[in-house]
Amino acid sequence: MHLQNEIGTLERQLDAWDNYVTKQPKGYGNNSSMAKDLQAFPDRPNIIGRLLPLVQQYNDHVLSFARVRALPTASKHHIENLETWFANYPESVAPSERHDVNNHGDLFPVVPISKSPLFSLLERWEWLRNQFQKADRSDHLGLSEESHWSDTAFDTLATFLMVILGLTLLYAPIWWLNYVSSHEYQLGVVTGFSSLFTLCLWAAAGNRLFEILAGVAAYSAVLMIYRQVSNSGS
Repeated sequence: MHLQNEIGTLERQLDAWDNYVTKQPKGYGNNSSMAKDLQAFPDRPNIIGRLLPLVQQYNDHVLSFARVRALPTASKHHIENLETWFANYPESVAPSERHDVNNHGDLFPVVPISKSPLFSLLERWEWLRNQFQKADRSDHLGLSEESHWSDTAFDTLATFLMVILGLTLLYAPIWWLNYVSSHEYQLGVVTGFSSLFTLCLWAAAGNRLFEILAGVAAYSAVLMIYRQVSNSGS
């Protein structure tokens, strides 16, 4: 608001000078030369010189806010970790300076990492986290409340599970259709496995509507083609 007021004030002064210049007789001043323009209207360039850094500051603030606003908010898991830390070490930050209290919506990860729903689900499994714990490093505090695990290991596990599940969803309905002759039964198999494939794609890709729809359409087309080939062969 302060910058907006300063910019608005200078803009009104600049508009007043522009209106004044347009009413001057022909030949007074020279808009093609900044030096002559400065001689004829010394206050106008000064206003422009004061206005430019203010506009730059305002644009920087707007762009900075837009970048921060685009960051995801802190997850419930991150907020719980933060509250646990302060519960164990209440003197680490003075209570009067803890601006996060009752303002969880203002928290965001400094380095956000995009995680699929399956990755997030696996990460919440405490037993699995213990299996992928990292060895202590020099930058670790070594506290009992502190634990570190490998995101690479979780990502590899999630990828492996999705590959196994994807192959199962591809070959299982093909074999099933091979032993089913009823058209209604075949359509039921295609519908059921396509719906299950949609859930698996969401677990792997997250909220990517068009990618999920494209994948399901391709998957359903493969099953329908095999159904037609199987029926024509029988």
